[in-house]
Amino acid sequence: MLDAGHYHKDAGNEGPDHEYRLVHAMKNYADAARIASKYRYEGTDSLQLNKHMSSAALLIAHDILTPKHKVGGVSESPRQWIKPENALATGTWLLGFFDSLLYWEESASDGKHFVEILTPTHKYGIGKLFQLFNEETQEEILKTLSSTPEERTQGEEEEKETTGMIPTPFSQVRSKRLSSGSLLLQALQKPKISIGELELAIPSTGHEGGGRRSKRIRT
Repeated sequence: MLDAGHYHKDAGNEGPDHEYRLVHAMKNYADAARIASKYRYEGTDSLQLNKHMSSAALLIAHDILTPKHKVGGVSESPRQWIKPENALATGTWLLGFFDSLLYWEESASDGKHFVEILTPTHKYGIGKLFQLFNEETQEEILKTLSSTPEERTQGEEEEKETTGMIPTPFSQVRSKRLSSGSLLLQALQKPKISIGELELAIPSTGHEGGGRRSKRIRT
């Protein structure tokens, strides 16, 4: 999945007509995170997960959400999307990528292993990458995540009619921290996004409103 993501994000930077490939790239990175979240990593396995997901987040930041780096440096400006539907679908799959990583942390058997890019201060954390979309797109992304199954079905049919070439937007949240009413989701809805330890605290078992976060260690 990661290799497919690399392929599509490179192809998506070949010109305006290929912008839709960036959606495929983001979906592949999200699918890779979803597959990884099925396992209970320990020791060196957890280290490899952190390494690959952090590398993917860097590519997402610099090759998908901002224009592919030019000779002499990396672009600091957010990508100016040609088609709003491509921005919307990419944004939902960005949250899908983080949703799987949040889910992995929540379901980790020992509660001591963390995904490095979920650190509040990480350069490529969820808040920092989400802010690379404009406010209107952010609102549409979050609206898609909170839509009902009936609304999603209708939206998927409309998406097929209007686009055809891009994947259906992500909408099936699994993590507690991105579920409706969560502190993290509320923070993403604010004009000025600020994600701290409170928003990323792992919910205690049986207490969705509360949270805990063991001392973060390098795995």
